[in-house]
Amino acid sequence: MTYQPISALMRSEIRRTMGRTALIALQDHMYHKALDYVDTTANWETTEILELSELAHRLRGYAEKLDSTNQIKIEAMRLAKTIWNDFAAVYKVAMKRTQVTAYAA
Repeated sequence: MTYQPISALMRSEIRRTMGRTALIALQDHMYHKALDYVDTTANWETTEILELSELAHRLRGYAEKLDSTNQIKIEAMRLAKTIWNDFAAVYKVAMKRTQVTAYAA
């Protein structure tokens, strides 16, 4: 898996518009994903799953507000899609586990 670098302009814009916490969360996720530390089959905490979803929604909302001529719009949309795909994979596994637990009870 290749690391998807985040441009300096994109980092500055995320920090300015969404805050330092969102920037750190995004960078951490992308870095850990590049190192194959993101395991969608692991037992994720509910809050971690929701944080991925929120980060993807916030990035997409931010990108949709940008002008079509803005050079970071495509990068923001790409990052939002990457985070959303990770969320969807983790959510799918979590829901399967929930169903198995419900049937066993």
